[in-house]
Amino acid sequence: WFLDPFASTIEIVIFCLVVLLIPTTLIGIGFPLASELTIEKLPTLGRRIGRLYAFNTLGGTLGSLATGFILLPLLGSQAGLTVVVVLNLLMFVLLVMSQPSLRIDRKLRRLGLEGVVVFGVGVWYLGPHYLADAQTKFEGGRVLAFQETRDATFVVMGYESEQDASYQQILVNGRSYANNAPPGRRYMATLAHLPALLHPAPRSVLIACVGTGTTVGALTLHPEIQSIKAVDLAQTVFDVAPLFEPLNHGFQRTPKVEKVVANARNYLLRNKE
Repeated sequence: WFLDPFASTIEIVIFCLVVLLIPTTLIGIGFPLASELTIEKLPTLGRRIGRLYAFNTLGGTLGSLATGFILLPLLGSQAGLTVVVVLNLLMFVLLVMSQPSLRIDRKLRRLGLEGVVVFGVGVWYLGPHYLADAQTKFEGGRVLAFQETRDATFVVMGYESEQDASYQQILVNGRSYANNAPPGRRYMATLAHLPALLHPAPRSVLIACVGTGTTVGALTLHPEIQSIKAVDLAQTVFDVAPLFEPLNHGFQRTPKVEKVVANARNYLLRNKE
């Protein structure tokens, strides 16, 4: 869908509807239902509603943190989303079963059954790798690496062409971050060689934004440079660096290269060097 803007819009809308419809519907049903169960006595109405809102806000905050920092890195987006939907369905079942007045409500039982059926059909129809496949749907290349992390979604693609031979590209959240095709590898290497050759006595270097590592690798070829700090926001950039060899000269294994996972601006502000 990255080649046709019109198709992209339609597919993304359908994609969001399929993925988000069930959990958002359950969340929308859950809070009013919890409010109705909470309001039993008018004299304590304010305190009960306030407590419910507090728990709801706390749950929303902790849920967002848990999803971004635990579920996505450990399980990936599809498995993580499946876990969230299952938890919502279990909570619905437990809530209904724990209240005698709700157990006899046929409408609620029908809604619960419909939710389970829709969820089961969705899981069966989409398959276990639907979201991963959707995020690696690029034309003309093969997927070399795919990682969903707490920072972003990373994809490394490999390409073969008569004009550029073989080269690789790293994409972050579906957008091109860098590639080592001939035009890119030339200017990336120049960014290293030019200042190193013009400086009268280069000793230490800092590179902000590693990308394919071509610039960092070019710096390792200068023996007078004793220390290179390669700074990038994401650890994944260093993890996939071997896929861009030999053009990056295996910089990640070079002793004089220090790999730093940080925001380069903040790192510079903290560093006196």
